[in-house]
Amino acid sequence: MSYPAGGFHVLRGAGAVVTVSAGAQGQGGVGGHSHNDKLSFELHLRGRPVIVDPGTGTYTREPAMRNAFRSTAAHNTLEVDGVEQAPVDPGRLFALPEAARARVQIFQPGAELDRLTVRHDGYRALSSPVGVERTFVLDKRERALGVTDALVGVGLHDVKGRIHLPDREARMKAPTPEQLARALRVPEAPKGFEAMGVELGPAEAPEALVLFAAGLEPRLEPSRYSPGYGLVVPSQVVVFGVRVSPPVWLRWVVVFS
Repeated sequence: MSYPAGGFHVLRGAGAVVTVSAGAQGQGGVGGHSHNDKLSFELHLRGRPVIVDPGTGTYTREPAMRNAFRSTAAHNTLEVDGVEQAPVDPGRLFALPEAARARVQIFQPGAELDRLTVRHDGYRALSSPVGVERTFVLDKRERALGVTDALVGVGLHDVKGRIHLPDREARMKAPTPEQLARALRVPEAPKGFEAMGVELGPAEAPEALVLFAAGLEPRLEPSRYSPGYGLVVPSQVVVFGVRVSPPVWLRWVVVFS
């Protein structure tokens, strides 16, 4: 399903729902309630949030929190050279300019595979411009989600990706042979993975394992999650990254139960 006017696009199957943000800031480009969430996504498994948008936290009561929750770093997308997708004016809490111009390139739902390719131009304003394109492949046969980030441009850049979690129920874990085999069968999966992935969900009943291409060096860091306005709870975020000279492709796979 795709909702172009709202800028959200949904892949669904095998108990998974993937919701992707790729659209205009809204309000005629003012972007009052918009966040720097372009190409970010959420993953629900059997109705439970497993990978989340961290939320809003607050509005005018705490400006620093408001700006932190609407930043690029607070979303499941790429940050290049520590720069925001769109400039955040700390004093304008309900304004975010239309700088990224996020849009859909390809959306192909299917019985066995859903494929969505989205892109934005938020980093074309860098002195060494970079275009960012992200492809999601929901493989319903393997019960897996493959993600490929393609960066096209010039220069040397520090690229950091994040995957925000709703709680602290995550840990570094080596994949089982079965999980590794499933991940390798996902279309456009990397040829090799980091030795340790990130297991999501309670240790006694894990829900998914995120496997990263060799060289992306994932780690877990403390974070915070706002499941409702005015409510902020401790959580974790998966951080991965690399210093690269485009063109380059960063790949990772979520294998779920």
